[in-house]
Amino acid sequence: MKVMVRLLTMTLWLVSTTALAQAPAAPVPAPTPSGADETLLAGPITHGGFGGPMVAYTRLNGEDAVLVGGRGGWLINHRLLIGGGGWGIANRISVPAGAIASEAEHRLTFGYGGFWTEYIVQPSRLVHGSVGLLIGGGELQYARVHGDSMTAVVSDPVFVMEPSLNAEVNLASFVRLTLSAGYRFVAGVDLNGLDAGDVAGFVGGAMLKFGSF
Repeated sequence: MKVMVRLLTMTLWLVSTTALAQAPAAPVPAPTPSGADETLLAGPITHGGFGGPMVAYTRLNGEDAVLVGGRGGWLINHRLLIGGGGWGIANRISVPAGAIASEAEHRLTFGYGGFWTEYIVQPSRLVHGSVGLLIGGGELQYARVHGDSMTAVVSDPVFVMEPSLNAEVNLASFVRLTLSAGYRFVAGVDLNGLDAGDVAGFVGGAMLKFGSF
């Protein structure tokens, strides 16, 4: 009996030793080059682009205002956008009281634009987010109204910076709907009756993006 137990034990030991000897070795990961840098864009880089119209609500000189415009640019790796955009006031805004003679015949106008960049988080998800930044310039004007047209009487160039947080829905493979909330910072205002606080403020809007994402 003891001999059989010993033979069975030796047989099991030989089988297990042989199996371990024949098992393939686990792959060893290739070492990372000591001089390699971690980068924002790594590996194969994909290219795309999009553009589209925008509409937004803001306040200007204490009055409700509607902005219309557009944005677009080059999309890298489905996430990083480099491009430009701009918009202007679509409705009539009164000039400040006492800022100009015959103020009832004049309107305050404002348009701005510049470099636009955006970073999109988890773009493949149905609903996702992004952060954006517009840096550029614009022009404030007191304009005389002639029926349906206006003529600038006084104008003032200004600096504008507008960061925003955005929520985005993938409507189709080539269409996105974006809702945004941001704040417009303005510097260099030099118009009679206006200061930077009168034209800076919250901006909430929507955009339809069309392109290759």
